Parts: sequence; structure tokens; C-alpha cells
Amino acid sequence: MTETEAALSQARPYVAVGGLVGVVVMLMDNPHMIDPLFGSSAAVHAFFRAALVAAMAAGLLLALRPWRSPRRAAGRAGFGSLLAACAFVGAWGVRTVGLPEAALVLCGAAFGVGFAVAVVRWGSAFSALDERVALFAVALAGVAAALLKLLALALSDAFPLTPSFVVAAGLVASAVMPRPAPYAVSPAAPSGSVVASASVGRAPSWVSGAFSQNWEIVVGLLLCAFISASQWGAQLTGVPIANNPGPESAWGTATGFLVGSALLCVAVRRMAWRDFKVVYQLAPLVCVASLQLIWFFGALTGTVGRFAFSIPLGCAIAVMAELFWVRLSTGDSASLAAAWGVATAAFATWFLAVVEAWPWVGDDAMSTTAQTGMVLYLVAVGLVPVLRQRRRGAEEPTDLARLQEERCRHLAERAQLSRREAEILSYLAQGRSAPFIAEELFVSTNTVKTHVRHIYGKLGVHSKEELLDVVHDAR
Repeated sequence: MTETEAALSQARPYVAVGGLVGVVVMLMDNPHMIDPLFGSSAAVHAFFRAALVAAMAAGLLLALRPWRSPRRAAGRAGFGSLLAACAFVGAWGVRTVGLPEAALVLCGAAFGVGFAVAVVRWGSAFSALDERVALFAVALAGVAAALLKLLALALSDAFPLTPSFVVAAGLVASAVMPRPAPYAVSPAAPSGSVVASASVGRAPSWVSGAFSQNWEIVVGLLLCAFISASQWGAQLTGVPIANNPGPESAWGTATGFLVGSALLCVAVRRMAWRDFKVVYQLAPLVCVASLQLIWFFGALTGTVGRFAFSIPLGCAIAVMAELFWVRLSTGDSASLAAAWGVATAAFATWFLAVVEAWPWVGDDAMSTTAQTGMVLYLVAVGLVPVLRQRRRGAEEPTDLARLQEERCRHLAERAQLSRREAEILSYLAQGRSAPFIAEELFVSTNTVKTHVRHIYGKLGVHSKEELLDVVHDAR
């Protein structure tokens, strides 16, 4: 079996997450696509306002529960997806029967709770995969979701309920398709590794580290969510917006999402994983820079103009959302549900705030805010590496360094260290501290310290000095 075939075999059960991705792709730019199901924009607004508020509350509750019982939050399997699907279809029933708006709000709240549970469950389950396979799986799911939206758009004129059907079908698919057990431990992670045995008490610090170490992706994704939420706010309230999202915009964002996901699939297969850290560093910068560049052209008009304007947004959302998904799913099982609960609550809060603020603030102020945020982001992303490099100092590779790297590799093979432990061993042999290693590997300091304890145990040493002696004597 080739490496690609092995990766596909591992990733296949996880592609079911494409059902959730499909919901996001279908709804990310234009709420009017599901108007035929709800009957009016006012009904859509009431439903999704309740859904976002419920997702905020559910996310926070799921973030707190794992500190007492880390497995129960993720052990719901497809319950969340099925609940969201039933609530979504129930909204159609409410409109058909003519029940009061309170029933629609109740359906929206159930949808938000179900979707939050499903996101936390799937995000936690991805910890069982090697990081490379996880990224391949979620990018492949993104490709499938984008193709499904393009198909729904092609059929929507003849069958207006097609987009709504795709949303419901995506939720059901993510629940009933073959899927892995929650919190399964990958072969690369032994039973004593951080994935299997990290302390629940470390959850708060791990969550903080997960977001701070990946701030470029998090902030970039928030900027994309700001633009999408602005379009939602304008559409739901009828307030004019320069780049009014229509069918052409939906085609553009779906095409961009397809391109971004496909590029990640190709990069994962073609690039050496050691070099892939460059993608994590540069991709958010390139995505936001492309949005800023297209913004300078102003609101493009006409069918082709709106289509072209939306492609960079769809591509940016795909790349940063999929990178964020994988980065947040790399950690210990006791902290994963906490991290995903916080992320779900934060993004729901952010999206709801922008949607509700839109009619009060207006297009000009919101556009200025978005452009200012992108400029500040680009400046920060450009300056941080320079400041880090000045702090660390330039290092010239030497023959001695290459020899030490070779010794570490042989030692890791003999001691059967995992891939992550081998990386950390190499840094320890260079005399690097835990905070430095955490920054280099985009993980929390506590995660690094846990790995160090496992390395000491496998090598039979009790201090860094003993470790350096073992590395020096390795042949």
C-alpha cells in the first residue's frame, strides 16, 4: 500500500465531517438561499439569531464539562447532527402549519445546540489522526462540500428547495456515515502519550496556548467571518451594501472554497511535512492580502465582477478554516472539547454581533473597520517574525549540528519515540527551552513539557544533562 493509499484509508471515516462543512459552505455568504424553506428573511433572521445564541451557550457548557468528564461531551456521536437536522426541517413544518414565531425560535435554538455539539465532537475526534492525514481529510471534505454547493446552485432555479435540502442532508450525512470512535488514539500516539493521558487540569492553559500559538489563523478567520456576517446583516435587514451578495457571489465563494481546499489537498500530498510549517505561516498572510488587494478595486459590478470579487473570500475561508480545524484538533483529549467549545462560542458571538450591528452602523463604517483590521493584521503578521528572529539570533548550520541531528534520529528510532517526541528531542539536544519549542511547533508549553517527561521515561534519564550525555554517546 502506497503512502497516499494509506492516508486515504485513514482519512476515509473522517470525510463524513464534510456534512458539517457543507452546511457552512452553503450558508456562509447568502441567507436568501434558504428563503424558500422559511418563507421570508424575517423568519430566517429569527431562526438563526436563536441558533447563534444557543450555540454560544452550548459551546461554553461543552467547554466547561470536559474538566469534570472529558469523554462524555464527545461521546454523543451523531446526536448533535441529527438534532440540528430535525430542527432545520422542523422550521419548515412550523411555517407550513402556521405556528407562532416562538416555535421557530425554539427550532433555531435546537439547531444551534445540535450544531455546536456536532462541531465539538468532530473536532475532538480528529485528534486520533496524524496531523498530515487530518489536514488531508478535512481538505477533502471541503472539496466535496464545495462541489455539492455548486450542484445545488445549478439546480436551485428549477428546484428552489435544493439548497435547504443540501443543508439537511449534510447534517444527516455527518451523523450516519461511517465514523471513528471519539477520542481514539492514533498508532503514532502510545498509550502514555499526550493524546491519551494528559491531565484534565491542564485544559485551561492548553486552550489558551492553542489560540495564542495560532493567532495568525484565528484572527485571519475572524476577519473573513466579519465580511460574511456583514453580508448576512445587509441581506437580512435590507440595508444597502456596496458588494451586494447575489447568485454570482454564491457561485464565486463556492468556487473559491473549492480552489482553496483542492490546493491544500495537493500541498499535503506533494510537500515534505517538515516544510509544511511554511504553509501555516504564509497561508493566512496570503489570504488576507488577497482580500485587501481585491478590496482596493472597490465593489465590482456585473455578473462577472461579483463572481470574481467573491472567489478570494471563499478561498481564504477554506484555507484558514481547514488549517484552524487541524491545529485546534492537535492536543490532549482532556482539553480538546474545551478548546472546541470555546472556539464555537467565540465564533458564534462574533458572527451574531456583526449581523446585529450592521443596520445600526452601516456599510461605510463596517467597510472601513474591515479594511483597517486587514491592514493592522498584515502589519502584525509581517513584524512578528522579524521580532522573533531578532530575539533568537541568527544560527548558522554546522557539521556538528548535522552530526547531532543524526544522533538524535538514531536515538529516536532505538527508543521508539513518536514523530513529535523525535522533533522535541532534536530541540532539547540543541539546548532549547520548552517555551521556545512550543513556539516553533505551534503547541502549548504544557504539551511540550508532557512530551519531555515521556522522552525522559523512554530513554531512562532524569535530567537534561543526562539526556545530553545520552545523545552525545549515541552511535
